[in-house]
Amino acid sequence: MKISVSDVFSWIRRFFAKLLTKDALVFLFCLLLSGIFWFGISLQESYEKEFKIPVSFINVPKNVVFTSAETDSFTITVSGKGMDLLTHAATGHAVKLDFGKYANKDSGKIVVTYADVQKRVRQSFGTSKITTAKPDRLTFYYNYGQSKRVAIKLQGKAVPDKNRYLAQVIFKPEKITIYASRKILDSIQYVRTMPLNVVNFQDTTTVQVALKSIRGVKMVPSTVSVTLCPDILVESGIEVPITTINTPKGVILRTFPSKVRVKFVAGIGKTRAVKADDFVVEANYNDVVGNSDNKQKSCPLTLRSWPKEINKPTLELSEVDYVIEQ
Repeated sequence: MKISVSDVFSWIRRFFAKLLTKDALVFLFCLLLSGIFWFGISLQESYEKEFKIPVSFINVPKNVVFTSAETDSFTITVSGKGMDLLTHAATGHAVKLDFGKYANKDSGKIVVTYADVQKRVRQSFGTSKITTAKPDRLTFYYNYGQSKRVAIKLQGKAVPDKNRYLAQVIFKPEKITIYASRKILDSIQYVRTMPLNVVNFQDTTTVQVALKSIRGVKMVPSTVSVTLCPDILVESGIEVPITTINTPKGVILRTFPSKVRVKFVAGIGKTRAVKADDFVVEANYNDVVGNSDNKQKSCPLTLRSWPKEINKPTLELSEVDYVIEQ
């Protein structure tokens, strides 16, 4: 038997016609009425609710830069009837203060106590009772446009997988502008990012990172793009001349061979840039001065310095033959 669309709609219409009988409508009306009655009684009960009281400033000079948040808030707990609290919640309670009245030009900060705004807040909440208020004061920092450009330093962990190393960190922008009092500006050479945790990555990775806030300092921008560039680690080596030291005047310490291979681990990109002049391998005359003249002996070698871009530098030979010539 086929069932048409019109049959389905007809069945649904009959179902709701039976459901919405006169008794059912009466029941629903009574339920709605009792809900309204209950809600009305509830609004006459006493409750407690927290409210934020934002504090900001008017008549701020154009050359003033706030180096902290321009708006901060007191949190108050209000006790009152449900209806009153509902009304308060729908009403704004922001407090605007005159900048010139509160600004301290010597310290570059504004301190607003709860006592400063208490009268306005009480008027705003009428007969409702304010039971608690916190904090007891708000502090705002500002200056008259003094600024400085500073570099950024990465904070946290950025570790590629075991076959790679972190070849480069690129910040965009490379530097940011900070606004603060002259004393604070002079004390800051760089700013740090918030702790980063990126591990076991193989490819170039870019993340947005917020800068770590400093009290009384405004940072522009407050977030930067950090690009982590890994490189593949490879083993490599280079022949380095042996340098003799502490030889007396008229004496020559001659080593055989005159060069030694230095092995190291570095990224592919770094190995191409490494030069023999970047290393210092020394043979110290004082280490062999007790031996008989003109008699071939072994002379220990010391790897004194190497490029910071390489890892695990080692000498292929720890000592070499030598002769002393007068």
